[in-house]
Amino acid sequence: MKTIFPPFFKIQFFLLLYFPIKIISNLQLSSPYSPYSNTIEYYTINTTSPLKIGIISDSQIMSKIEHFWLETFTYNLKESFEFLKKENVDIIIFAGDLGDGATELAWSTWRKTFDSIYTKDDKIPILNVVMGNHDYNNNESPTFLQEQFEYYIKEKPFSHKVINGIHFINWGNENKEMDDRSNQNIKWAREQIEIAIKENPNNPIIITTHLNPRNTVYGSDYWGNNNIYNLFKNYPQIISLSGHSHYSLMDERSIWQGDFTAIQTQSVSYIGLDFNRENGCIPRDEYNSTLIASNTSMGLIMEIFNDKIEIKRISFVNKKFVGDLWIINLPIHKKDFIYTNSIRLKNRVQPYFEINSDEDKKVEFLFDQFHMIKFKQAYHPVCIYNYKIIFKDEGNVFSYLYYSDFYLIPELRAKKIRLKIPDDLSKGIYNVIIIAIESFGLESSNNLTGIFYYI
Repeated sequence: MKTIFPPFFKIQFFLLLYFPIKIISNLQLSSPYSPYSNTIEYYTINTTSPLKIGIISDSQIMSKIEHFWLETFTYNLKESFEFLKKENVDIIIFAGDLGDGATELAWSTWRKTFDSIYTKDDKIPILNVVMGNHDYNNNESPTFLQEQFEYYIKEKPFSHKVINGIHFINWGNENKEMDDRSNQNIKWAREQIEIAIKENPNNPIIITTHLNPRNTVYGSDYWGNNNIYNLFKNYPQIISLSGHSHYSLMDERSIWQGDFTAIQTQSVSYIGLDFNRENGCIPRDEYNSTLIASNTSMGLIMEIFNDKIEIKRISFVNKKFVGDLWIINLPIHKKDFIYTNSIRLKNRVQPYFEINSDEDKKVEFLFDQFHMIKFKQAYHPVCIYNYKIIFKDEGNVFSYLYYSDFYLIPELRAKKIRLKIPDDLSKGIYNVIIIAIESFGLESSNNLTGIFYYI
């Protein structure tokens, strides 16, 4: 995900930290250094319960101590570890971008935060951590940074672990690129997959990358990687976990099945969404503040039973599970896939505005620092994704696309949403039409209307 530059606003700091910035020195873990584990690591967890895995990503710990989001992002990471500890997870998967840059401040803060939650007297979960593109944001060579990553995080950048018979392959970025150049070590990844299949062809294979496999989960059309998809498509038993996009887990498209299963992880730092929306790819409220984007930290818990896998979405902000349970039957067969685009497209329903009174029809126009439009939110059983707002005068039609606040958990979404009217709208008198749109593009037909006097 690209570095963000939000407008200036006051942030309440939750956690005060001080770490001096240092230039990373070459610590020479080995010579020559290899970022790959020499052997597959085998673990047995003695438990009568299902194997329980916490999945998070993109803490994006800032690289400069004076950055006003350092404390917020560190606090979000701490909250996620605390929740996963309370849930007694056996494994924590982290899908890359530990830091916003490859610095001692970022990586030592990440590891110190983990160690502050999981002390020596606790049950320490097994870590599966990969590097993201931001974990190479430094002028040093990739190999040099991989070596430093291992020193601070205490994990190999590329590893293969077998836990209670389940293979976990950690195939992160090999450099700072955000396209097919990021994962060119395909031979190594294929070899690990073939080892897993030879050992047990009926078990799921859980592979963590930073970038999404292209054209799978929500956000992967823009942020995806073809190399990852082209390898995974040959193995239906793969469950792909990826970060990078920061896209919302509240959207049902965050799990996808086709040639294999893919799941995206959102982030614990800030939310990111599609481009070309009036309220921003980093969501802004009606006052143009991006503070809301850093108050949406989410992740996943995956439980592996003998006959199925269950996946729950977590709001770390609200410390609760949200949304429907996702279920993958075991052993995995493509014929059993239910989270496919073709199945979902068959079952789509239009969003609509519930109009039970004149108040429900009301469209208001306000001025409070900015011109705003206010109206009752539409309804859809899964998600109101966008609103299209059309302004018409005698000779012109202006159409604007906005996000709803779907990325918040349902009880925090506004019953009446307020959206900032674009500054480039010319003064005049406009007939206004408001159209609700769900995730797969179906639009409402009983749309709201109003008159905007912009004079």
